[in-house]
Amino acid sequence: MGWTVEDELLVCCSRLTIDSITQEKVKGILNSALDEDYFVRICIENGVEGLAYHNLKKMSADSSFNHRRFRDLEEAYYYNLANNMSLLHLLQMVLERLRRKNIPVILLRGAALLDTVYGNPGLRPMDDIDLLVRDRDLRAVRESLIDLGFLSTKNYPNVFGRGRAALDIHTDIANFSRIRARKYAVGIKNDEIWTDAIPINPPENSVLILSPYDTIITLSVHMLKHSYNGLIWFVDVNEIIEKYRDNLDWSQLLSRAEEFNVQKPLYYTFLYLKEVMNTHIPAGVLAELEPHSMNYFERHIMRLVLDNQKVNRLGDLLFLFNITGGGEKLRFIFENCFPRSEIMHQIFNLSNPCLSWLSYPLRFFQLLFIGTKMSLRLMQKVSRGRNERHRAR
Repeated sequence: MGWTVEDELLVCCSRLTIDSITQEKVKGILNSALDEDYFVRICIENGVEGLAYHNLKKMSADSSFNHRRFRDLEEAYYYNLANNMSLLHLLQMVLERLRRKNIPVILLRGAALLDTVYGNPGLRPMDDIDLLVRDRDLRAVRESLIDLGFLSTKNYPNVFGRGRAALDIHTDIANFSRIRARKYAVGIKNDEIWTDAIPINPPENSVLILSPYDTIITLSVHMLKHSYNGLIWFVDVNEIIEKYRDNLDWSQLLSRAEEFNVQKPLYYTFLYLKEVMNTHIPAGVLAELEPHSMNYFERHIMRLVLDNQKVNRLGDLLFLFNITGGGEKLRFIFENCFPRSEIMHQIFNLSNPCLSWLSYPLRFFQLLFIGTKMSLRLMQKVSRGRNERHRAR
């Protein structure tokens, strides 16, 4: 697909502060033949509709838009605002109940960033609220949520819903409990995460957020796990770097990345931020993180990401390339292809235990279909490349 003018406008608007050079670029794009329907759609798909509306309105660029299309962005912004305010109100009720029980909790991703980084609930969407608790507190947390009227489902026992709101309770930051073989790819240590977490309202230590270093690292792992399908996670990291620019100790971040074995995921994130979003990443940091060797598939996947191509389901390949041992790689591949029965129930939404035997044959044909589709797409791309080289001659 590559970078269209709409994609370039998307990136320009996906930040809290737009400098004068970027503003001029935005004005130039708005004066070109812009597909406004496509622009609004990719804003929403990438979770940056709030930022796009805020920045275009601030620049008085709304006059360059079709009124109905700009109204779509405005409505998306106010939906985010209302939805997030509702979620945050519910979150406060949950946190107060856990505080009374002396249960510490770490706010993750959007729930942690809305106030500390964005400062405006309408700028960043939240589908749910992610909370990290300790293993020993999980049962008490579940009981507290049930007392507050939340319900969980059989297939997702740690996801609790109340009306349209959902809380996702984690006991490990990288979801090792879901795919256990991920521990071979990254070595994030929960104890270290908790030790360095920062209280929101000191000296009260019951509600915490991750340190800036751990936030950057865990977001890098999270977006890799989701195959980079969402610009908002890159925006999160960019804004964290901007917020802590004067106090960010890059050597401490590099040391943390080495301790957690996440140099490659961090390198992928920083490479994208530097090349696409023009984020200030010191050259020495990228050089320190750059892998000594990257195989063809690794380079190809990252080139697709940098060229704005979708890489659905390829994130786990990048996890795989971060594993050194052959046996560990095989276990990682097998568990991702054929995970435990409870995970298979989640994949296929099988609520009837009598049908559980169907999950593995279904998984086999699903993987066969995905593999065939990806192979055909690769063959088509190779064929197009050959034709282009032939025409160039």
